[in-house]
Amino acid sequence: MKIKSNFFNRLYGFLFSLPGLILLVILTLLDFSVLRAKSDALAQLTGGLPILDTRLWYTPADLQAFLSAAGSLGRSAYQQMHALHDLFFPILYSLSLIVAMRIVAKRLGLTYKAMHRLTILGLLPGVFDLLENASLMRLTALHPTLPSWLSKLAPVLTLLKWLLLAGVVLLLLGLLISLLFKRFSRQID
Repeated sequence: MKIKSNFFNRLYGFLFSLPGLILLVILTLLDFSVLRAKSDALAQLTGGLPILDTRLWYTPADLQAFLSAAGSLGRSAYQQMHALHDLFFPILYSLSLIVAMRIVAKRLGLTYKAMHRLTILGLLPGVFDLLENASLMRLTALHPTLPSWLSKLAPVLTLLKWLLLAGVVLLLLGLLISLLFKRFSRQID
């Protein structure tokens, strides 16, 4: 049991360090590049329609139009994209944001309680992204008969994902600015 505990302590220590953050960002960017390529391929199958995940908002009619335009080949590709790459992407970007916020928060001297709150905030965009993906996978599988409640829920999840992601990125920028002010004020003193 001691060996497992030591392994996880080292893993945690690495993950929440600058090299760990760099690794997470690289993995996030790699997964993003794959998602981007898959998204571009889907756009060709749909006659140029952007995938639903990248839109800020869409209606149930937009959802139906996208899935119909994708055809069976496009819907299959969309399902695979969600099941593979878009499963890892929210986890990777959420972890990257959490680690970045915790590194900056630690350098700012924030309390453990504050860092815990930052962790929860950093998880929210990824959670809503995963819920969005699950709803879109289910809707894609049910096409052409789409449940009204799920067709209305999916765009709400998408909007919440984008709003929360923007909020967390702004929070991270605010923390970074605070850290810069703290370092600058030390140099003046």
